[in-house]
Amino acid sequence: MRAAASVFVTTRLILLVVSLLAGRLAPGRRVAAPTLAALWNHWDVRWYVYLADHGYLWRPPPAQSDLAFFPLYPVLMHLLTLLTPLSAFAAGVLVAHLSFALALYLLHRLVGRDYGAAVAERTLWFLGLWPTALFFFTAYAEALFLACSVGCVYALRLRRWWLAGLCGAAAALTRQLGVLLLVPFLVEYGAACGWPRRPLPRRAGPVMARGTPPHQTALPPPAGRDLGAALLIPAGLLPFVLYLQLRCCSCGPRERGSAPSRPPGRAWCWGCNMRCIWGCGSPPRRRWRSRPWTCSICAG
Repeated sequence: MRAAASVFVTTRLILLVVSLLAGRLAPGRRVAAPTLAALWNHWDVRWYVYLADHGYLWRPPPAQSDLAFFPLYPVLMHLLTLLTPLSAFAAGVLVAHLSFALALYLLHRLVGRDYGAAVAERTLWFLGLWPTALFFFTAYAEALFLACSVGCVYALRLRRWWLAGLCGAAAALTRQLGVLLLVPFLVEYGAACGWPRRPLPRRAGPVMARGTPPHQTALPPPAGRDLGAALLIPAGLLPFVLYLQLRCCSCGPRERGSAPSRPPGRAWCWGCNMRCIWGCGSPPRRRWRSRPWTCSICAG
């Protein structure tokens, strides 16, 4: 806990000082009032702030759309704006900082479990001082995704399968790459069931004794129903997919091979796209050679 707190506070102070100095001294980038909102409310942060304030809005190509941003992070921002007087940007920064602090704590517990406190502390410093760790400082979803992912793996190491499934579902609802947590889930479940027979090689640290570690022998074997927790991870995508289907899809009932009836300004959504890939009457070659994510019929 102390190591995670020291890394968190030190890296936050470093980024705060660098931000204020950059706002005043960087040529061509000087800000009259170098507040955090003026310095960090750029790039994808504006998309998240807009989502927290207004929700999803489909814009037809060539305009950019906000459907690429998954909903868990902006939903948490929106809830904070409802419960507190914070703005959407301030709520996003608060969620990012709390998520990063939780991720550091869980990562320290996860690494220290197998490699000892010294290696775990170095891991936190490497993570906090890595150049791209600046995205954990502002209103980006990366810190929340990291916390959910590390929480999923740590729960797997504790053999708390359903908690791992919930963390994996939250990660999938934060970023689409969260569904890949299904792979370590199945690997850890197989190892808990005794497959492979030969244990994976691990470096012995201060908390590990020779042979089987005591914390592993004390854990109960998984039950057959615990494998169902793995389904929670890909199921985390379902709320967003269903939302897009109900909110954005304009393909009503139609005859096979006929052009869809859609209002002007709407081109496609996930539900429309998946339906067109698998179910419309477009020839396969034309379907896959059409413009990305749109079949030849829906491209109309």
